[in-house]
Amino acid sequence: FAICGRTESKLKESKKDIENFARIQDCNANLIVQRVDVSERSEIEQFISRVVERCGQIDHVLCNAGISFGSDFDLVRVNILGTMGTVEIVKETSPQARFVLFSSLAGFAPLPHQEYGENAAVYAATKRFLIEYGLKLQQEGLKVTIICPGFIRERSGCCTYTYSSGA
Repeated sequence: FAICGRTESKLKESKKDIENFARIQDCNANLIVQRVDVSERSEIEQFISRVVERCGQIDHVLCNAGISFGSDFDLVRVNILGTMGTVEIVKETSPQARFVLFSSLAGFAPLPHQEYGENAAVYAATKRFLIEYGLKLQQEGLKVTIICPGFIRERSGCCTYTYSSGA
């Protein structure tokens, strides 16, 4: 099992949660945990290489990295290029892998500028791109599920719409 993220404290918390779950299930977690900024392709390559070296192949990839605030360029780098970089690198090493791309309902409907900030349109565009990119990958024969969470105002509230063409 391998996880990566850009925030060290959240990685440590996730590692502890996974280890606790593994202990309850009476199984070995055998974790790879690494800080990765997905906007830096070299960091993705290094992480994927480490996982493949240790595990032989990658079976499932959850592309959940994303930001909703920052410069327009940062949104594109993380939300689009980070996901594309991850998928492209994994495809090279583990072509049988299954991918889950996290988009947003914002990819289907515009966000109100007043409530979601000045780069709501760019955020929505990046999320629409992920939907279309996932569909393109499905057409290429990859196993891809696209998940579009609803508008989340706090951690506890979420609705989810899953778009998949049977992959």
